[in-house]
Amino acid sequence: MKMEQLLSDFSIYICATLTPLLTAVIATKTFLRFYDQIISGVRQLKTHIEDWILVLFTTFWLVFVSQPYALCVLWRWSVKWYMKICYGELGDITTGADSTGSLDTPESRQIIKSLKVLRGKCDIAELRKRVEQTARKINPATGKLAHPKFHQYLEIRGGFYCWRPSKPLDINHHVRFAEGLDESSKSIGETELLDIVSKYSNTEFQEGRSLWEIIVIPKLHYEHEEGNVENADEKFAILVRISHGLGDGFSFLKLVMRDMAGANQEDYVPPHRLPENPWLKKICIWLYLFFKTPRAFYSELIFMDDNPLHNPDLVLSGEKVHAWAKPVNVKWLKKLKTRLGCGMNTILLNTLSSACRRYMISRGVAESDLPKNIHTIIPVPAPNHPSDQIVNKFSIVYLPLELQKSKTVERCREIEKQNRIMSMSPHCYLNLFLMDLLCVFNVAFSRWLIVNKQCTLVISNLPGPTKPITIWGYPMVDTMFWLPNVGSSGVSVSFLSYGEKMRFGIAVDAGVVPERKEGAELILKWMIDDLKALAASINLSSDEATMFIDLAVESGRGQSQVMGKKDRDEIGSEDCGYGGEPSDISSQDDVSSQDDTDEDLEEQLTIKLEEESVGFKKKGVLHSESKNNNEKEDDSSEKDLVDKRFMMSQSLPVVKSQPVGKRKGGGGARHRNNLSKASKC
Repeated sequence: MKMEQLLSDFSIYICATLTPLLTAVIATKTFLRFYDQIISGVRQLKTHIEDWILVLFTTFWLVFVSQPYALCVLWRWSVKWYMKICYGELGDITTGADSTGSLDTPESRQIIKSLKVLRGKCDIAELRKRVEQTARKINPATGKLAHPKFHQYLEIRGGFYCWRPSKPLDINHHVRFAEGLDESSKSIGETELLDIVSKYSNTEFQEGRSLWEIIVIPKLHYEHEEGNVENADEKFAILVRISHGLGDGFSFLKLVMRDMAGANQEDYVPPHRLPENPWLKKICIWLYLFFKTPRAFYSELIFMDDNPLHNPDLVLSGEKVHAWAKPVNVKWLKKLKTRLGCGMNTILLNTLSSACRRYMISRGVAESDLPKNIHTIIPVPAPNHPSDQIVNKFSIVYLPLELQKSKTVERCREIEKQNRIMSMSPHCYLNLFLMDLLCVFNVAFSRWLIVNKQCTLVISNLPGPTKPITIWGYPMVDTMFWLPNVGSSGVSVSFLSYGEKMRFGIAVDAGVVPERKEGAELILKWMIDDLKALAASINLSSDEATMFIDLAVESGRGQSQVMGKKDRDEIGSEDCGYGGEPSDISSQDDVSSQDDTDEDLEEQLTIKLEEESVGFKKKGVLHSESKNNNEKEDDSSEKDLVDKRFMMSQSLPVVKSQPVGKRKGGGGARHRNNLSKASKC
């Protein structure tokens, strides 16, 4: 009896002691949760109040400058008609995007460089004939020049950039051998080839000539080719230099596929729009922009990166250095992004972030002093991009890249998060609008407003052809392009896929990267190393990460590969892979390696089987579903992938960004497990 009484008393004592304590804990948690909601609501209310203040302030000064702006519009209209009257159809005033692409400085000329390695013996007479045919091509529908900008020159008239007829087309000037080379020259290697690209990078076009030229390198060999290089597989290269004022990257890609590679126009059909309610969508977009654009505008004006690659003390030298990395296996990249459960863009941007982080540390910056982010400029195509013209129709976004996190998987998560935020921001619409808005001002004033002074890097990504093609009858073995440095930015990075390989390219200014060629190559090497480290964190072998150029090109000389529906879908996105309308920037996956095809479905199934064999833990529903459910799920996954490919090819896609580790088809748990496993490595 005494023992029972003691136990009873002890139980009562414990309950009497713990009950107030538990009550206090529950009350505290409830209060904190309620407090967080209050604070969150207060912050949202504060943000809304700030937005209203910014809207009212912006409306006030817009009304104040409306009359001077109207006078500028009237003057611009007068200059436009003056050019039309004086020079006919070849006289015109530039658009806002043309003006943005024409803002040259002696230290950084806006010239896009595209290098193409072709198989065969160089015949410059034949090349000149083919190029001249393309330049003088007549549009059968209008009876006018299909590419008038190949016959125009850019000059300033009345304070605006204007197009006027250039000197008569001299094909011997526009297509010529590189200085010091001719048909009898010895074969040069990749190092000498990139030196030639760097030499011509910032060279000004001849006065009065149209702003394009093709530099021919008559003989070329790769570093991995052994033996007598003069008897190696015959190859030559062409370096296409073209002013950004003529057109954007997507226009040039379509020009290559349509006119240079000989794709039939009826086979090259621009993507169609998705069914939608255009009026309702436009109303929602404009209401959203009305409240959010002022904040985005002022934030763009005040922020500026300050790091070893970009700060007020750095001055561009005008000396450009170009480099490229070894080709990366696209199939291996697809395996990597599939296992991680994130998009290809996230992986590529993460490798660049890691390389910049390591470069800054090598320059003496302590890890604790690293900036949280560096900002990048990413071009994106505007809606309704024409398929048969060379035009500038693009916008830009500023995307921050995480630097402080040392673990690469954590940076992947952060970059994916920023992608989702950017996909909802009005920055892309704002910059698209500002390009047209500010072009009505004098060149000097618009240059001061538009030229980049904030961002560290410029990034572009073009998904190239998925099959071997021929250029003017020559099978193309390899290709790469380099962006110009923009404004105060001295580093530009580009990604380009072709067939089963992807190239990374970089252009740096010697004033920003004093190590010049060694520094550029080191950044590219660190990008490849980060890819391999990311693969190792999820037990993916890196043996197939890089590859040599396969000289056994499938297409024979004189045969041109036309793009089918699959190819059109896979190049449906433009710069940096963020295709379509600005609203879906950075939410799309698999840009340079293109979207998952039927082959990828097999690959994903193979990966699942491999993971089961090595003992990966599965928390998803794959093991508990019946065979019929699995078949339905596979059908659903295939349909989702086909729908996703179709949506990415649209001018106005509606693509929802998905967080890292969440994918359709029941694989979300597997991806989360892999990310968790990788983050512990």
